[in-house]
Amino acid sequence: MQNYWAFHNSKMIELRKKYDKIDRQTRNRLQEIFNRFEITADNLYSYVSKDVKKQVNSYIEEWSEKKINDEYFKVLMMTVLTKDRVTYAEILELFIYEAYIEQQMKEKDEEDSLFYTLFAFYYMEGQKEVNNTLPKEKHKMYSTFYEDLFATIIMTPNSLGYIYEDYKKSITRYNAEQILRQATISITQGKELKIDSSEFQNLIDRQQKAKLNINGDKISGAVDNTLIGMNNQAKAMGITAIQPDALVKFIAVMDEKTTKMCESLDGQIFSVRDWNEFKRYSESHQGIVKYRCRGLVTGLNLPPINDNFHFCRSTIIYVANGKEREYNIDSPYYLIKRDMLADNISNEKQELEKAYNMMTPSIQKLMETTTFEIGGSEYSRYNRKIDYLYVRKGAKADEIVHEIGHLIETKLNLLNDTRYIDIQKEMANNSIVLPTKIFEKDSYIAFNMNLVSNYQGYIYSKSFNGCFENNVIKYNLLGEVFSEGFRAYYFDNEKLKTNNRKLYNLIEEVIK
Repeated sequence: MQNYWAFHNSKMIELRKKYDKIDRQTRNRLQEIFNRFEITADNLYSYVSKDVKKQVNSYIEEWSEKKINDEYFKVLMMTVLTKDRVTYAEILELFIYEAYIEQQMKEKDEEDSLFYTLFAFYYMEGQKEVNNTLPKEKHKMYSTFYEDLFATIIMTPNSLGYIYEDYKKSITRYNAEQILRQATISITQGKELKIDSSEFQNLIDRQQKAKLNINGDKISGAVDNTLIGMNNQAKAMGITAIQPDALVKFIAVMDEKTTKMCESLDGQIFSVRDWNEFKRYSESHQGIVKYRCRGLVTGLNLPPINDNFHFCRSTIIYVANGKEREYNIDSPYYLIKRDMLADNISNEKQELEKAYNMMTPSIQKLMETTTFEIGGSEYSRYNRKIDYLYVRKGAKADEIVHEIGHLIETKLNLLNDTRYIDIQKEMANNSIVLPTKIFEKDSYIAFNMNLVSNYQGYIYSKSFNGCFENNVIKYNLLGEVFSEGFRAYYFDNEKLKTNNRKLYNLIEEVIK
């Protein structure tokens, strides 16, 4: 239980910080809107000039090029665009709504990455719980969390029956309408529109808290409540990936805050996929009610439980043969020994150990939380989102060291380090682009005499025309510069030192 909530809460705190940054940008955007149009009580419902209408149309054309998944906003844009004359009130509504659409899109970028990490963690935790009940020699193969599972979970209705994307759309519209209503009131009262005034700040504070509120060690809000359900869904999927006919036990935190609903469910055992018949307290019925459902249903027998709003702190654990296992709150990350291609993976294990033993203590420390999977992917790779390093069947130590380079790149944030960016830019400036079919069909490399290998110049772009900016290769398309340099540091040291001394010195520094 402690392991579950520690990880969940840490991610909620991280997400709140990201939301705060985006919220500040939205406030600034709203103030810009207020300043752009000189709207008064006298002209609020008057038509704008042709010049203003022309400017608004150009904004709409820009917005239309974005991938906006909100039908109401699309209708709003087309209405303003196609009308010959529009009022200041209509423009104000459009621009305020656009500010919140922009906020929603920025939040989605942050949420997708963080949610994926959360779900992958609980998916793996579910699998570990199953294997922890078995003798070591009977451990079953782990399966990898992948995009289809993420899509399935994100489309699962929450405890109130809403799909997360639909919730985001409705809350975006509601929040925009609140600001528009207050702006209209302030204008008719002759007040200057100031986003930092108490009227607007009270609205925005309530909007933020309704979404995700952190008060000391207390976390609440719609996002937190929804994610508790999704986390438990991910965990249940992880359990059934190893044990399809699994049973789970409902675990409630028992104290003075525990609701009668969760208390009545505590200790009950449910099938994840088969039919369940059970009794639990219902707030709306003010008593015990009999239920029947197939598998686990969020809000009914999978936390968070609904029928009365509360901050649910319950979760589920796997039980073997209907018997509770001892829950290890300090379970470590495992070296996954999964082989989809052959029975014997001893060679790959030896190569992984060889690569690991080459690393300095500081780099080994970076790798402590990384999960390694052997044989479960057709090619070796590092997944930045969930800190997984995949070792393909037949991989050698140099290939694994290359992927460790990507790990270092990520965990030390080298992609945003000016020293590394300068190295990429220098390589871009001194290279020519050549087509190649060495790695994949219709790919390109940035070729120069200082490469330690052709792959170091690999360009992450499917379009030749998209490789350039001001007739120079876009430096951030050169995604293999550090990782290949890192490999060469251990397996072709003199060549790296001769060809790219700056990269050599950077690697020397980061591995200390």
